[in-house]
Amino acid sequence: MRGKLAALVLFLSFAGAGMMLLSAVLADVVGLSSGYVNMAAVAPLMIILPLAKRLSLCVVVDEETARRVGLLTGVLSVLLFYLSTPRMGV
Repeated sequence: MRGKLAALVLFLSFAGAGMMLLSAVLADVVGLSSGYVNMAAVAPLMIILPLAKRLSLCVVVDEETARRVGLLTGVLSVLLFYLSTPRMGV
């Protein structure tokens, strides 16, 4: 069961980071200001966090563990997103 849970967290973390990058690029292409580009990371989290919780419940863990898995997935997604975005002046 731990292997399934670890694979789920890893997959959803990279999927969440990819969705954040995609939404940030789309917000930039559309021409939104930089404040909206930074807020583009919120929309994928609204999808990934409940999805991670529901999928971890399907792996047969209790509610508290599912909540922790969802939060861990969100934190890892945000970390991957900010590590993969280019920084100005670097």
